[in-house]
Amino acid sequence: GGTRVQAVERGEEAHLHVGRHVAMAELRRWRMPPLDGQGVGKGIEDPPGWNGSKNKQKSEGGTRGHVQEATTATLGANLKQQKCWELAQSPFRGMLMQGFMMWMSGNSIQIFSIIITLTSIATPVKSIVGSGKTFQPFRGGEVDVKGPRLLFCLLHFGGMLMGLWKLNKLGLLPTHVSDWIGAPHPPQALQFTSGTVLA
Repeated sequence: GGTRVQAVERGEEAHLHVGRHVAMAELRRWRMPPLDGQGVGKGIEDPPGWNGSKNKQKSEGGTRGHVQEATTATLGANLKQQKCWELAQSPFRGMLMQGFMMWMSGNSIQIFSIIITLTSIATPVKSIVGSGKTFQPFRGGEVDVKGPRLLFCLLHFGGMLMGLWKLNKLGLLPTHVSDWIGAPHPPQALQFTSGTVLA
């Protein structure tokens, strides 16, 4: 009886051993080849949602991380440069509003037209003088502020010229000879005449 039991146990062990080999063969059959992070695993493309950059970053010992940091820094510099140019072009919208207000005020001398005209001259002067502080947040790094600052000053200078033109239209700009009549000396007489009355 004991011999029969041992034979049965040996048969079960042999069956389990064969089953284990069959299972391992099935696993090897369905095992996917390793990918190198770029979808070059024996011609197999990356599945949807696969992020090969993380795998490549681990395999390259952090090199990918440095590349991503450099890319992020470049994008940040490009964004700051774009914001810098937007700030440089902002006076153009103010010039349009300024021209509309000048047209609405008319050419008659009144307090409203004089205030608008003087404001259109004083504001560009203050903006040009303070342009250094205006572009101070964009200094440093790879951002070039020379071109945007030059454009910023030129637009404000154009606004100041508009104010001077309006001041001339109001007749408050001394551009005629009659505006300086008190400055020149009277001409010297080259000839004198006299007369007498006869009784």
